[in-house]
Amino acid sequence: MLPSLRRPHYPDEHHSCMYTLALTGRDICGSAVTSSGKTVAYALPTLERLLFHPKRVSAIRVLILAPARELVVQVRSMIEKLAQYTDIRCCLIVGGLSLRV
Repeated sequence: MLPSLRRPHYPDEHHSCMYTLALTGRDICGSAVTSSGKTVAYALPTLERLLFHPKRVSAIRVLILAPARELVVQVRSMIEKLAQYTDIRCCLIVGGLSLRV
């Protein structure tokens, strides 16, 4: 995942504060302004747990819910960018959109 992070704003205070806590599997609730890195802040530790914990059975192992279709598309796009050098797969499930999203 490191090649995916070659951007100047990673990591920032959101990532640093939540990363260790998120790796323990604890629930986190946070709030920040738009484009501040919230998706990266929870996606990175989630992807790390997926990569380095045993895969006993092929199954859905993470479910991310978002309140708006547009946000779901943005979250999926970011996760695909972060996971592009891994074997982690991501899919999008929404109602009322074309299958070409």
